[in-house]
Amino acid sequence: MDKGKLLTIVVTAVISATITTMVKSLLDFIKWPPIASRLKQTAKNTFTKNVITLTTESFMFLLQIWILVVFIRDSRPITRFDVFLMMATFLGVLMWLIALVFSSTLIILEKERTSGEDN
Repeated sequence: MDKGKLLTIVVTAVISATITTMVKSLLDFIKWPPIASRLKQTAKNTFTKNVITLTTESFMFLLQIWILVVFIRDSRPITRFDVFLMMATFLGVLMWLIALVFSSTLIILEKERTSGEDN
């Protein structure tokens, strides 16, 4: 066996063993009850329904804009189907923009309402 291949095998084995040990130690650390409950509570506070809704709508809005830009920057001749797809994509951009503004407005109004009840 060539020395280069042998060295590659040894280095790969050492890296694999090191990563496995680190991951196992990290998982054991996370399973410790106080840390697990704190991580669970942080995740629950971070991923609320409002945050997930706004993130999804923002992602879809940006995806539609990206698709529209791809259509616009395309260098091949435009067909009737391309015009139809551009119009549909533009309508999709408008729909996701309206959904994003509507959801943001509802969240703001809900927070103002709940803060008004607390006072």
